[in-house]
Amino acid sequence: PGSRTITTMKWHTPTYSGKDRPYGTCSAEDGLEAVAVLRPDNQVAVIVLNCADNAIDFKLQDGDDALHANIPGHSIQTYLFDRNEAVKRQAFV
Repeated sequence: PGSRTITTMKWHTPTYSGKDRPYGTCSAEDGLEAVAVLRPDNQVAVIVLNCADNAIDFKLQDGDDALHANIPGHSIQTYLFDRNEAVKRQAFV
């Protein structure tokens, strides 16, 4: 109730040279995309989007810590990393 759908377009720009298409869409040729943000609680949220048709193996790395993961085709996953724990581990090294 009260929700609205807003459509925007992704046009050719100096940073995007693909074909014009609705913003927020992707195709198999875009492959794996990701963004990471530091939250106020000192956790890092990583959002991974697989635009490809097939599953993709990938690695997320934070300093000396790494996570091997797999994302199915046409899916999105979110990972949380506690930076407070990373700081504690570094203090004991």
